[in-house]
Formats: sequence, structure tokens, C-alpha cells
Amino acid sequence: MKKFLPIVALLIALFAVGSVAAQTQTQATITASPDNVTVGDPIQLTVAATHPAGTQAIMPQLEPTWGDFIVRGQSPVTTTDNGDGTVTSTQIIDARLFAPGAFQTPPLTITIADNSGQTSSLTAVSIPITVQSV
Repeated sequence: MKKFLPIVALLIALFAVGSVAAQTQTQATITASPDNVTVGDPIQLTVAATHPAGTQAIMPQLEPTWGDFIVRGQSPVTTTDNGDGTVTSTQIIDARLFAPGAFQTPPLTITIADNSGQTSSLTAVSIPITVQSV
């Protein structure tokens, strides 16, 4: 039995590393385009959520006013297979800011649901947006 102890310990360690790797495969980000905007310009905010294949990203339906931003629309969610057991779900938010200055997007919480109805959340952290006067 003692000769199997190192093998059991190795298997437990590999399982633990595999579990941590699976947990780090999920992330959410917000990016903005263009980089420099003036008051009232369209700002394309891209929300991307990477999550395990076989799950679904549920993007929140934003109110017309989201923090300092005016939301003009949200695209349907598109999902791309990453080929590594994960997929990336992406949505474009059409937003505007109507004052010059430095702003931050509010954090955005995305729900990840599996086929059995279990859910978890991912949060895309705030990003800065600077608006120049016209």
C-alpha cells in the first residue's frame, strides 16, 4: 500500500491543478472603440465572456441610462468556439456620453448557465473612457 501512496498523491495533485485550470478559463472583459471620442460620438463597447463549452452566457439587458452612458442598443450575442473546451460570447453595446471628461463604464455582470440550470456569474470590470469637447 505504501508504494501506491506517491501515485495517489500525484493523482490528487493533478486533479487539483486541472480544477484550477478549468476555473481560470472563465473571464469577462469590456473594450471600447474608438479610443478617442468627442461629446455625443457613438462608442462601441464590446463585452466578451469566455466560458466553458456547453454553457450559455446571458448578457444583461441594460436600461437606456447605464451609469453616465446613454445606451442606444445592444446587439444579439454571438458565440465563437475557441477550440480548447471554451467558447467566447460577445455582445456590442452602442453607447454615448454627452459631456466632456473622464468616465468609467459600470461593471457588468454576466450570468453563465449550464444545461442543468446551474448558474454562475462573471464580472467585466470597469474601463476608462475619456471624452473630448467638440
